[in-house]
This record gives sequence, C-alpha cells and structure tokens, in this order.
Amino acid sequence: MRKPILCVFALAAAALLAQQSRIFPILTSTVAIGKQPGGFFLLPLNQLLRPWGEQTVIPGRPVDMTYDSQRRVLAVLNTRGILILDGSTGTKVAEIATRTTSYAGIAFRPGDRELWASETARNGPDSILITKISELGMPGESSRIGLNGHPLPTGIAFSPDGRLAYVAFSRSNTLAIIDADTLELRKEINVGMAPFGVAVANGSVFVSNRAGRRAGPNDTVAPSSGSRVVTDPVTGASTSGTVSVLDMKGGGVREVTVGLAPSQLAVGPGGKVRGLRWK
Repeated sequence: MRKPILCVFALAAAALLAQQSRIFPILTSTVAIGKQPGGFFLLPLNQLLRPWGEQTVIPGRPVDMTYDSQRRVLAVLNTRGILILDGSTGTKVAEIATRTTSYAGIAFRPGDRELWASETARNGPDSILITKISELGMPGESSRIGLNGHPLPTGIAFSPDGRLAYVAFSRSNTLAIIDADTLELRKEINVGMAPFGVAVANGSVFVSNRAGRRAGPNDTVAPSSGSRVVTDPVTGASTSGTVSVLDMKGGGVREVTVGLAPSQLAVGPGGKVRGLRWK
C-alpha cells in the first residue's frame, strides 16, 4: 500500500509543478494586471492570487467594505462611490455618489440607519460622508462632516450605543472622537504613526498603526507625509508596527507592539479583536 500512496503523491506534486510552471512566468512578463489563465489574478504588487469561492466583479478601486448588523446589506467603498450589494448574493442594489474616497473607512452606525465613509483627495479637503439608510437597506439623503486641513480619515468605528464615532486620522497620527448626533469633533487623541483601522470591543478602542510607534531621539527616521517614521538605516523601510488601545472610560492610551504594517481590525466572537497585516 505504501508504494501506491507514494506514487499518488508524486503524481499530484508533478501536476502542481506543471501548473505552476505555466503560471509563474506571468510574474516576469508584461501582461496586464488582473485575471490570468487558471483563475489567477495578478496584483500590482507582482503577486498571484487565486480567490476561493464566488466573485463579484467591481469596476473601479474597491478598498474597504462593511456589513450591516443583520448581514443583509454589504457596502463597498469604491473610487468615487459606495456600492450597496445584497449581503448574500453580491448583487448590486444601489450606488451612492461620493467625492474621491480614502483608502479605508466605511461603517454602519449602530441601528443600521446611517452609513459613514471617509473621503479624501491628494491635498484635501477631507470629509466624512453620512448617508441615511432605509429599513429596506436603500440609501437616502447624504450629508458631510467637513474636516480642517488634510488629516486623511481612514478607519471608522462606533461606540456600542452609536453616540460616538471613532475615526483614524492617518496624516495627523490621531484618533478623532466625533459626536455622532451633533457631528461635532470632540477631540483628537495621539496614537501611533499612520493609524489605519479602528475597532471597538470590551470598553476599549483599538487602532492599528501602520508605521508603528513614534520616533525617539536615537531612531533613524524618514519623512512620510509630513511625519517622521522610524525606519531601517539601510533599506529605509518601516521597522515598527503597533496597535494603540484607548480606554473608553478612563481615556488612557497604551501601545502594543505587533508585526509590521498592521491594517484592518475586526471584532471576533467573544469580543476578541483580530488584525490583518497588509504589505
């Protein structure tokens, strides 16, 4: 029995290598980014991915998405709009026109009657788009929160009661706290460098900092969008990744060291916060 099993493994390995030999040359070719033979997709970072499951093709630059609390509606942050899709089939239901969107930041306010999204441009002005959502999940009237300067809003999350919105300001290296009823900016709290994702769980607000901790006097640094980021003296690459944790009651902030370039955060079962690194 052992010999036939080994033969089967050898044939499977040979088949895999044969398939890879046809696919890998794409990495050194001049083919267009996108779908390739065999169901693979070539990414701008010269990586090949073969997605699992069914895909919905979205023209543009989809960068972030969120479900409503019942997972009936999926909202996708796109280049100059928000796509509203059926949460189970991926069928397009509606589209919300926006200004140029940020590279992250979209969330339903608790109660599912408002959808918030981050907008930005190369030099500003930046804003947060707020769209009313009907009981059937259809978009209605939209309004905006104008932001001073060019803070570059990204990740958005809400307090459990929906009264406060927490927004990462990437260029300001701060977490903004916004009154979701009056739409007034209450305050900004210093976090790590280039904050990206935001999640709320167990009385704390978690913020992923893609450029990690703030620089000390003996660190090698490089300029990044007006900030000094801790970098490797040889390669110039960022050498730090952190998550800032804000106590919602006491207001204190502590910083946890994690892997490089932490980005999206999600709250899992039992209120555990899970992170994703993207490079």
